[in-house]
Amino acid sequence: MYLVDVFQVHGGGQHDYILAGSADEESTAALVGQTLAPFNGTLINPGFNFVRPAGEGDANDPQSGLGYIINLQSTIAEEVMLDYRLSASPQLGTRTRLWAGEGSTIYLGQAPSIRQSQGNDAMLDRYLMPMTVARRQGKNLQSTFVAVHEPVNGSPRLVDVKVKQGRDVVQLEVSHGDIVDFVFVALDGPAKAQVNTPAGAIQFEGMQGLVRTRDGRVIEMHLVNGIHLSLGETKLEGIPVMSGEIAESHREESTVSRGWFVVREKLDIAEGDRLLLARYPDGTTQGYHIVRVEPDAGGARIHVREKPAFQYTNSGIDLTTFPQRTIDGRRVNYEILQSKHLRHE
Repeated sequence: MYLVDVFQVHGGGQHDYILAGSADEESTAALVGQTLAPFNGTLINPGFNFVRPAGEGDANDPQSGLGYIINLQSTIAEEVMLDYRLSASPQLGTRTRLWAGEGSTIYLGQAPSIRQSQGNDAMLDRYLMPMTVARRQGKNLQSTFVAVHEPVNGSPRLVDVKVKQGRDVVQLEVSHGDIVDFVFVALDGPAKAQVNTPAGAIQFEGMQGLVRTRDGRVIEMHLVNGIHLSLGETKLEGIPVMSGEIAESHREESTVSRGWFVVREKLDIAEGDRLLLARYPDGTTQGYHIVRVEPDAGGARIHVREKPAFQYTNSGIDLTTFPQRTIDGRRVNYEILQSKHLRHE
């Protein structure tokens, strides 16, 4: 088991990828095979001052939050391997392989663990959790941070991970035991990719895809919001994306759903893994898990697992979860992302 994490950000002069250790238990962090040097500065941007608050009522500028990360060490690396382990049970933890990009500075430090202190401000100095920051700096940056996170109980099981970053898609080859996975993650919309393997060429077109092989034979395939995925004679054909405008947003409390959206399109959605992606007028997107779809006055009512995070107002759209704000415009578009799966025993 492992998690593929792709974080893409464009524009500006500084990009940070931040990974925290356990917030529940004391833990340690180490960069495997790296030599770290003490870093006497802070991670705060120039022009901002950080003053340690005496209580919850003492506020700093939001941009000074990185000042809480202390005991810093650093190194320059494009790719690193990071081990987080629980202090009381060092066989348990996570191992992360991170591709941060050329010229990245990797910082290792500690920050207060509010959960361990049980919210007692006077105890924050006694409870610290590891923090890792990968920082890139430049002009008009374009960054794609790629990480593979593996839960560990004893020795890590991933044998090898190869990453290829293209303009449109990230490709990974992950080896664990006698299994080799080929993973595809598109960046700015559906993309095409081809990978040559000993068993033949993998053809991919879509947003996300996974081909799992054993001894060159396909044992699983998964295609999310995709058109086509194949290796030899084994193929998955995708489903066209359903899209439109969300006309209404409502909340409810039930055992499976915390809200629903009304749309004007009639939807015929097969059972299975389904995601709804809401896109606001400023380009912000939020995702929801669909639990069921039912007819509604010529359109459809889409019930979702999460509480809808926006509401329409006379002046625009209010986001009701962090970071709360008002967005000009009243059109919220949606896409329904469906997945196809194939498994061979």
